[in-house]
Amino acid sequence: MKECEPCHGDSDAKALLHIIVKLGEVVPPALTNPTTSHTAKLQKVLQQLRVFLKKTKCKEPDPTELLSILELTIVSTEVKPFSVISVGTNLQQLLAELLAFVLALCVDRACKDEMVEEIRLIQISISYALGLYGQGSTGPIGPTGPTGPYGEGETGATGPQGIA
Repeated sequence: MKECEPCHGDSDAKALLHIIVKLGEVVPPALTNPTTSHTAKLQKVLQQLRVFLKKTKCKEPDPTELLSILELTIVSTEVKPFSVISVGTNLQQLLAELLAFVLALCVDRACKDEMVEEIRLIQISISYALGLYGQGSTGPIGPTGPTGPYGEGETGATGPQGIA
């Protein structure tokens, strides 16, 4: 097993942690109340992650997979009307790849643990938001429908006499 040496400076690790924390702040409102402002904030943080991944000097882990999912996630946030299911699903895929990326990084264990915990909290918020989607209060009972037509044809045979 190779010795774990930092593949980039602490400033890069802190920058990534900061982006992950910001992602945790913007995801819940974007999914539970997808206003233009909330989706714009989500897009801004996703763009920051894209810039970070393109500028990082770390060769391992390779950020290509993460970047591809990130691009699809950004595109899904730009679609009108906003689809909570589409964005939530893409964010879950992004988090899975981001988690794999973070776990492969050679950074301070405490920093890595904090990143993992933040990713877990974001996943919880997505699961909660997707669970709420489409659930509302039950509406009032509708009116009774009209009585159906009487059947046509002969009356059936009379049943047996009851015991008195």
